[in-house]
Amino acid sequence: MAKTEVVEKPNEGVEAPKANEVAAKEVTAEAKPVKSKKQIEEEADQARRAKVDATNKKKAAKAAEGEAALAKVPLNAEEKAFIARIAPKMNEGRAVMQPSSADVLRYSRLMKRKDVK
Repeated sequence: MAKTEVVEKPNEGVEAPKANEVAAKEVTAEAKPVKSKKQIEEEADQARRAKVDATNKKKAAKAAEGEAALAKVPLNAEEKAFIARIAPKMNEGRAVMQPSSADVLRYSRLMKRKDVK
């Protein structure tokens, strides 16, 4: 009697679902978690705030450098005379007697320079 060999063929019906399961697991592993619209907006807001904070920090540092450089310059005679002329008007109660907004701004900047010394 001749011996018959049994050749096992892979069962295609069984392997196909296994392949699909593996593919499904890969897809879910690669897929990002679903985010709600609110979460996406919050992340965008946080990124925007971080960018604005960084920009403001740079601007503040630059302004501080400018003020420090300006503070090194002593007040000249004209600036001292301006302070002497405007200082009494700063506390006036009537609007007519008060200095203009430009004068108030200049006065405050000069006083900062004067106080640094």
